[in-house]
Amino acid sequence: QQVLNGMFAVGKNTFLSTGEEVQRTIMNLIPTNACFSQVEGATGDLPSICQYLSLVLNRSEKLAMFQSDMSSAFYLFKLPACWAPNLAFNIAFPGESLGLQRGTVYRPACSVIPMGWHSAVSVMQEIAERLTVLGRLPASHRVRRTSPLPVWLTDTLDLAESKGKPWYHVYLDNFCAMEKVGDDPDRASGAELHLALEKAWERAGVLSSAKKRVSEAGVVQELGAQVDGVKGTLGPSPERLLKLVQSTLVVLAKGRLRKKWVQVIAGRWVHCMVFRRPAI
Repeated sequence: QQVLNGMFAVGKNTFLSTGEEVQRTIMNLIPTNACFSQVEGATGDLPSICQYLSLVLNRSEKLAMFQSDMSSAFYLFKLPACWAPNLAFNIAFPGESLGLQRGTVYRPACSVIPMGWHSAVSVMQEIAERLTVLGRLPASHRVRRTSPLPVWLTDTLDLAESKGKPWYHVYLDNFCAMEKVGDDPDRASGAELHLALEKAWERAGVLSSAKKRVSEAGVVQELGAQVDGVKGTLGPSPERLLKLVQSTLVVLAKGRLRKKWVQVIAGRWVHCMVFRRPAI
């Protein structure tokens, strides 16, 4: 039987000068996902923010952080044409309306990495890691879940050879580099990694989001947590925690609890608690 998918749009709450709302395209690929085995790829190497609980800063040290995000990341990369029949949509057009063969019915198909496809994360992570290789970023400086952390990230001593050694991770369309800095204002190493990555993206035709680009910041939001390189703290942001407390009180005030509410609230509390082991 034919396997056909759906598609819809969700508003992004940003508007054009004409007043029209910018929308995000969402592909509903439940039928296709039911017919595929999921590609695993590099998903086992996806970094976790909890890895940074081992990060050590001496009193004189701070963190300088550099971030970049791709714009419309999943739709930037083309899939091989042979995949199109498996990613077709449940709508048809006569050939004459498309300037194609009369009497033939055509269905549009996805030709890029589709969000909502089970294998999208795996393929996207492989691409993101490959771009760091093309940018000649050192693999020994990359944080990944299945490898030990770089020694200069967890070292408690001010070793001369550890100076100027940044580290970085890639999580799908997100890149983040960090570097320990002291009284010496020279932060060239982290900036060089960041610049090399941006150049690799540019050569590959990847669009980098200007509004999400961060350079030499002391505080950033990364992988669902607030990394404060000045105070030396890691955990949920005050805004996130406030909203979680508020939503928890609203749910507890209800006469009956819905299972979905409990799952969402509990999951968010667990995320906050992982940064404080006694809470877990």
